[in-house]
Amino acid sequence: MPQRFDSRRARLKKNIHHLQIMIFRIRMDTPYREDKEVAARQSCLLCSNPMQSAAIEDHNNLDKFVGMGSDQLSRTNPLHGNPALFPCGIRKRPVQNANRRIVHLLTFIGEIVHVISLIMGTIKTYHTKYKLNLRSHVTMNSLERFNACLNYQPGIPRPNHELGAWPQAVERWKQEGAPPELTGNYFPGCEILGLEPRFFVPVNFRFSPPFEYEVLEENDEYVIFRRPTGIVSKALKEGAIGNARMSMDQFLEFPVKERSDWEALKKRLRVDDPTRYPENLPQLAEEWKNRDCPWILGQNVNLAGFFWRAREYLGTERLAYAWYDEPEMMEDMMQYTADFIIGVAAQVLEYFTPDYICLNEDLAMKSGPLLSPAIFKKFIFPHLKRVCEFLHSRGVKHIAVDSDGNPELLVPLFLDAGVDILWPLERASDVNPLEWRRKFGRSLLMWGGVDKRILPMGRQAIARHLCEFIPLVEEGGFIPHLDHTFPPDISWQNMCDYLELKRYLLNGDFARLETESRHSSSPTITVSMK
Repeated sequence: MPQRFDSRRARLKKNIHHLQIMIFRIRMDTPYREDKEVAARQSCLLCSNPMQSAAIEDHNNLDKFVGMGSDQLSRTNPLHGNPALFPCGIRKRPVQNANRRIVHLLTFIGEIVHVISLIMGTIKTYHTKYKLNLRSHVTMNSLERFNACLNYQPGIPRPNHELGAWPQAVERWKQEGAPPELTGNYFPGCEILGLEPRFFVPVNFRFSPPFEYEVLEENDEYVIFRRPTGIVSKALKEGAIGNARMSMDQFLEFPVKERSDWEALKKRLRVDDPTRYPENLPQLAEEWKNRDCPWILGQNVNLAGFFWRAREYLGTERLAYAWYDEPEMMEDMMQYTADFIIGVAAQVLEYFTPDYICLNEDLAMKSGPLLSPAIFKKFIFPHLKRVCEFLHSRGVKHIAVDSDGNPELLVPLFLDAGVDILWPLERASDVNPLEWRRKFGRSLLMWGGVDKRILPMGRQAIARHLCEFIPLVEEGGFIPHLDHTFPPDISWQNMCDYLELKRYLLNGDFARLETESRHSSSPTITVSMK
């Protein structure tokens, strides 16, 4: 921290020096008459530039030299920048340069405002990072800072988390200079990018056994195949890297076509299946208790929630009708899902308490939820509340829900059920974390909210966007990260700029971030974001 304040003092000293120069320029442009030859020869004595001295001695060049403004002199005089050494014997006539004094005066006022803003930013940063912070973040590990953030503890640097990147984006970054060992999964952290880890308890909440992967049709353009979830998809090959497509698949068939199909699926959702759990779970649990970063129950997109599972079983269109046409089956599906989640979680919670549990739902689109609050309250809410009450009774402090799109209409129901975290807050769906904090208060913790569309716009645009989150980062209960995975339209330079600027935000260096928002130059790309 002392180095950071030394750097800030250096910037203040530099700006004060600029003020001294502006004062001198205003004095230089003060209009009054003086014998130009005498003034020029006096200035020649103070000038160490032989070429300039020779020019002044030349009577033919005398008028040209005396007519120079302070800007022109600064380009020919190596002593400019030191008011004590600048050839200040030169006086100019007022006729051609009377307006220059006004320009310099306005610039001088601007310099004063800039210095004042830096001073106020320094005071604000000092107050946030030192007056309020009782423990140096150097002594706190990632888990302690994670808990401090979620508990609204002020003055603590916030966790540096991200979700991941498209394989196409990672491939582009490597072509632009990223290290070849860079990957696209950032839940377990990434040392290259300075991202902090979160680890998953290795428990399987999905089908066991899964459906067998099967290619049903394939040509040069597309492939039709059956997924482990039982869904039959048609996927374009163009631009694909492995199983990562450049476009959404077309879903052709879903595993539940009638009630008997749902009954058959239950055989793949048995709590007593030993393959769901690590063989040495008790021993692993003892090791996990000494963790220094957050641990999550279930891998990402593994602990699917109520809507997610129903959509995978029936498909979005049929599900929309099933709430009304087949209410008995839907009630049974929601009840069985709750029993299954509680049953599997209980096997782990007997030995180990994770820091939070995340239910993947994805139950919203750009304009709102994919089901009404009334349907949610009737079918999902009672069973979600039962799951949350069980988890809380076993010591799980936080329950998160992952939903793309805009689920705002359902947020009050999530909170009433016991959910306290929502992410990733997609900005293209008109989700604004600041508005959500004003609307739902501190009862709702939020992660994400950084608009992925801003990053390709460059460093200054990124800095301005991140400045929006300063109040939330100061208050706590909010972890800023991209509102989904990094797409391939983000360059490696964009990525490095974003991670560097976000580090200022997370560490409370708000004055530096605000300064960056007023300047558009980008530094040279660096590999380590630590």
